[in-house]
Amino acid sequence: GKNVELKKVFTAIKKQTGYVVFYNHSDLSGTNPVTLSVYDVPLRDFLDIMLKDQPLDYKIEDKTIMLYKKAVIKNPASVNQSVQDTTLSLNGRVTSEQGEALEGVTVTSRPSGKTAVTNAQGFYTLVTGAKDRSLQFSFVGYATAEASIGSGRVINIVLQKQVSRMEEVVVVGYGKQKRRDLTGAVASIRSDEITKTKVPSFQEAIQGKLPGVFISSSSGEPGAAMNISIRGSNSIYAGSNPLYVIDGVPYDANSNEMVTANIGNKTVSNPLSNLNPNDIETIDVLKDASATAIYGSRGANGVIIITTKTGKLGQPRITYDGYVSVAHATKKLNVLNSEEYLEYMKIVQPNSALFYYDTNKDGLFNDLDQPRDLDSLVRHDFQDEVLRTAFSHNHNISLSGNSNGTNYSAALGYLSQDAIVKGNDNNRFTFRLNLNRDFGKRLKVGLNANTSNNVFNGPSHSGGGAGLFNGV
Repeated sequence: GKNVELKKVFTAIKKQTGYVVFYNHSDLSGTNPVTLSVYDVPLRDFLDIMLKDQPLDYKIEDKTIMLYKKAVIKNPASVNQSVQDTTLSLNGRVTSEQGEALEGVTVTSRPSGKTAVTNAQGFYTLVTGAKDRSLQFSFVGYATAEASIGSGRVINIVLQKQVSRMEEVVVVGYGKQKRRDLTGAVASIRSDEITKTKVPSFQEAIQGKLPGVFISSSSGEPGAAMNISIRGSNSIYAGSNPLYVIDGVPYDANSNEMVTANIGNKTVSNPLSNLNPNDIETIDVLKDASATAIYGSRGANGVIIITTKTGKLGQPRITYDGYVSVAHATKKLNVLNSEEYLEYMKIVQPNSALFYYDTNKDGLFNDLDQPRDLDSLVRHDFQDEVLRTAFSHNHNISLSGNSNGTNYSAALGYLSQDAIVKGNDNNRFTFRLNLNRDFGKRLKVGLNANTSNNVFNGPSHSGGGAGLFNGV
């Protein structure tokens, strides 16, 4: 047609191609009617012809044509002035992680503070200032995102949902509930807080982080059992260990449902040391009667529900986490050196074999015997023969994903932990596999496997006792 307004051309494009044309009406000011006579021309070629002498440019994404103003330089005579006076019209679309359009998202340019709001289809148009360097996207219930302003005129963004404390899902005996709907006493901790503390067991990772949960170690040896009590002990004679539920399977330490081994003659190994802290997604502690009712008498000491990690939607993800730590005795016994010890013995046992050879073999040590060469005596701190600087390292690698109804997560871990006492160490290999497959809405098949190999090395007599190293 002849002298056709651009608005009418856009309407015709939508009818003939099915493409949605997105633009700001104010951007059409300054445009000229067009006279076109074309037939069987590709869409991009048609747009290039139509917008050749217009102050507009375009970008095609999926079935959407987004129009925006070209950069305008008010004073081209001066390069510096042109940079200051340049304005830029930006367009884009804001969606959720599921690809749904988000209406009402506030788009703010920084540092000028100019704002725009997305429409029902998630599209926005914003004219920024010359000094603006980034766009900020904010929406209730979603994490705030920021994108740099580059050479492009179209900035699309995907907002991630922000989980508030009240919306967190808590695992309880009857399934899962939102935290705001809970009436029982439940404490929770998530994986990012667990792995933040670089320790070999999850009990040490949650120590001091959950209210009403008291955790102490039975020994300083690697792999030693941890004592856990929830809201104090409930019995004088019976065990006070809580009930553990790992991925829906209960383990009662008080009923010998978990295998333990002795390190030495007194120290008991940790029955849950085969569980790698890096494999845990959440830990929920049920503390009162209403929360633990489903478990009956076995939940009298509280219940600790452990949920391991599963795959998340998206591309397969490979992660690695590791650390190296060094430990040493911060304080040793202040023992006498060789000279001080000899002076002490001269007073206590002046006729000691430390000072004389029994030359005449009369069984007595006195001035008639030959004096011993004191420089030949051993001068050594025997604490150095027992203690050492201990090195430990931990390595974890995992593969996870979720696609086409298949949720998978596999992890491999290795721990080498040395104690400051020579001969004490713990070496652990762990492997975990979570595999779930959905066959429609009514059938789900899953496999949860966790295996480990723990090797403890320690003295035959351990766990303290009389002597100088009672506290080691």
